[in-house]
Parts: sequence; C-alpha cells; structure tokens
Amino acid sequence: MADPSNRILLACSIDGQAVRLALLSYREPNFGRPDPDHAEGLYELSADLAGFLETIRPFYEDFADDDRQYGDRDEASVVLEARRLGWPPLEDLLTIAPDVLGRLTCRFFGYDAFTRLFGRVESPQFLLNTIDEVAVTEKECVLRGRAICLSRRPCQ
Repeated sequence: MADPSNRILLACSIDGQAVRLALLSYREPNFGRPDPDHAEGLYELSADLAGFLETIRPFYEDFADDDRQYGDRDEASVVLEARRLGWPPLEDLLTIAPDVLGRLTCRFFGYDAFTRLFGRVESPQFLLNTIDEVAVTEKECVLRGRAICLSRRPCQ
C-alpha cells in the first residue's frame, strides 16, 4: 500500500481506470514473473520527479560505484552506455540521457524503488509487477508496466 505520508506518488491508473494509491502494493516475491491465477492490467503510475530521483539515488550511486570498481565488457548495453557517459550525477543523466536513466530504472532500480515507495498492506487489490517503461516530464516521472489484479475479474 502506498504510505499515506508519501508525497512522491501522485496518481495511478490500471487499464485506463483511476485507482486509489491506498489499494496498491508491489509484488514480492517473484516480482516480474507472470501470475497465472490472476488477471493482469497495464498500469501508469505518476510520481513527483524530484522525490523519485531521491528515492532511486542511493541505488544509482551504489550501482555506478560497483560498475566503476568491478564492471566488465559483458555488462548490459544500458550499463555500457552509462559507463560511456561517465556515470554522471543523476540530474545530469536525466538531462543528457533520460532514456538511459529510464532503462536503468526498468532493469535495475525499479523493484528497489517500489520497496521504498510502498509500505506493507494486508490485502492490496493490485500488485505492481513490472516496470516496462519510464517517461520523464519537467515535474513528473511516469512508470508503466503490468499490475496483477488480485480479484479474478479483469482489472477494472
């Protein structure tokens, strides 16, 4: 469930229908894996950009430090792109290569971001299960992916 004191998350929709943030959580364990027992829908979650950057900053910085120290030629292409850019500070990366930041978030930081953005809930109605796309506007970060609908009906 989204922490009520959390001012980073702004709004969510699943299959085009607005969903209260209090009904959301993220899937753990098995984040990213299909759930054959429940319907899935496509979600769009908007977050305050500055708050989202602060949320992923420690993961980005740790990842960059680790790559500088131990990275090799066989890393994912997005890691090689970030390395070629010199692992710039997060705000600089956002300015010069927002697509790289988005792909890093999808592949490496998404789950960790969810662990910081969402608290625990006893019975959520929707579990965010993937981050497939990250888009950035001047003030918002929009994450898109698949959500599991814990009712057996379609996500609506």
